[in-house]
Amino acid sequence: MEYKKLLETLPKSWNDVKLKDYLRLTTLEDIDTPEGIITTELDEHLTGIDTSLALLSKLLEVSTDELELIPMIQMLELINQVSFLNTLPEAGKSKLQLKKIDELTYSDWVAYENLMKEPFQNMAALLSIFDRDKKEPEYYLNLPMPDVINSFFLLKKNSVKYMKSLKVSLLKKIAKQRMKEGLKTLMQYFQNHKI
Repeated sequence: MEYKKLLETLPKSWNDVKLKDYLRLTTLEDIDTPEGIITTELDEHLTGIDTSLALLSKLLEVSTDELELIPMIQMLELINQVSFLNTLPEAGKSKLQLKKIDELTYSDWVAYENLMKEPFQNMAALLSIFDRDKKEPEYYLNLPMPDVINSFFLLKKNSVKYMKSLKVSLLKKIAKQRMKEGLKTLMQYFQNHKI
């Protein structure tokens, strides 16, 4: 592949990185390196330029063998273009209209519980459960990473609010029940002792 085409293909910011791209970056399965096929954690086996080469390979969907043919100065320019990956995406507002956790149906709740066993791999499916306007799975995989992250922050915020209100409601019910039991005990005491 020609260098200029590679440079144009690379994302320039987090907004250019889709959820499916990000998920591809999080695994090194089937990454061809000079040492062979790597199928374990990125940080354990690759360092420095090898890590960058592996990431570029995933982003560009080009083998590392092809990338190794690029002059080093051009390789450094490619690496520099994706340096934004070392920072966090900016926080913002989610474009999705998300349901609150207490608005889930029973079947959504069961699916949610099952998907939370491996939430990272199931991000698209989790978003589809909470999205008010259910869309095809491909839609969620094509969301830019800032939208995905902002949606999960909103979900967490809504879940925390729900859990706090549920806790307060539960505490009120428990207090009310104890007061009823206390009154009942007191009434029985007065009836038995006729004071």
